[in-house]
Formats: sequence, C-alpha cells, structure tokens
Amino acid sequence: MAKFEKIDTWTKFDLFLLNNILYFFDLDIAISIAQMALQAIEANYPHLLRLKSALIENCSFLLITNNDFSPSKSLDKKEIPLYKNLFQFDSLNTAYAFLALCEKNFATAEKYRDILQQMGAHVSANDVAKEINRIRSLEN
Repeated sequence: MAKFEKIDTWTKFDLFLLNNILYFFDLDIAISIAQMALQAIEANYPHLLRLKSALIENCSFLLITNNDFSPSKSLDKKEIPLYKNLFQFDSLNTAYAFLALCEKNFATAEKYRDILQQMGAHVSANDVAKEINRIRSLEN
C-alpha cells in the first residue's frame, strides 16, 4: 500500500487501471485504493463521473461479497443519486438490489434482479441472483 500512497499525481490511465484490477487485492487494500482514487477524481478529474460510479459500484460489490453489509449499504446510498444523474439505470437497479440485500430483503432484491433481466443487463442480474442465493444460504 505504501507505493500507492507515494504517488502524488494519478493519471486518468492510472485510475481506470486501478478500477479494473481492484478485485485482485485483499478487501482492505482494495477499499483503500478506491478511496484514494476517488479523492484523486474529486481533486483532478471531477468530470470522470462514470469512473467514479464504477469505483463505488465495485467497492460495494466487494463489500457485499465479503458480508460487510454496513459499509456496502452506505456506498449504495451514495451511488444512487450519481446513477440517476448519469442515467445508468442498470447500475441504479443493481444498487437498489444490493441495498435490499444489505437489509436481507430478498423479495425486493429479486424484484430488481427481474428488472435487470428485463432490461437486458444479464451480467448484473446474474451477479444479483448469485448474491441473493449466497446471502440467503447464510441465513440457514
């Protein structure tokens, strides 16, 4: 992590690359990297709203898949207005589904999974379906 902290200026390429490799890091490191990247976007590239939304969505997904529901819920609430402004309705419905999963509201999560499926966002719908099944199995 120390090498990332020494970087004074992050280029757009650095930020896009980090977003694409977050899943290769341990959860704590990935979240720290994403937070630094989000700060760099705010400071230097505020127009990169889609990258910002992708970083937040990836962090939320990492947190929820690691059963870290409270911080995921906070991120989901943060990202919803951003998705609305960007007209990213697939990501918006995914965020609503993950928010419902954080609250263990499976019926609502399934509703948003179905909406994603109908929208043609099959990858997102499958991710939500997997998480519904995985989190439901934790309840047993």
